[in-house]
Amino acid sequence: MDLKLPPPIVGLITAIAMWLLHRYVNELSSSAAILKYVSVLFLLIGLIIELLSVFRFFRLKTTINPLKPERSKVLVTTGLFRYSRNPMYVGMCSVLIAIGFWFGNILAIFPLIAFIAYITTFQIKPEEKILLGIFGEDYVEYSQRVRRWL
Repeated sequence: MDLKLPPPIVGLITAIAMWLLHRYVNELSSSAAILKYVSVLFLLIGLIIELLSVFRFFRLKTTINPLKPERSKVLVTTGLFRYSRNPMYVGMCSVLIAIGFWFGNILAIFPLIAFIAYITTFQIKPEEKILLGIFGEDYVEYSQRVRRWL
């Protein structure tokens, strides 16, 4: 797999872009207290999704390394993977939404959209090709039943 950046690095770059927007375009920012509570909610949801997904991979003894999907030994279709083929990326997205709410800047939506587009194009689609090669018809059936994101 010829990937440029690991997903956690892409997430970090996205968070930095959100912070920069907050810092330098702060006239579009809000400090409403409710945004902090919403932020904490999305953060908790994202972290729970991440942990449950990682534990599912460990339990099934397959790789969680997003740069080495060819090492996958099991097609994970249980737990949160019944609802999303990529709950780890959904969890990352939830954490980024939390960051956007924390900063309270409406422009944070643009780095978030860029994150989703980048991860879909340069991570998920290449992973899907590899998983199709490994698991064949089982992966086709799974991808027809379960959405890529949500």
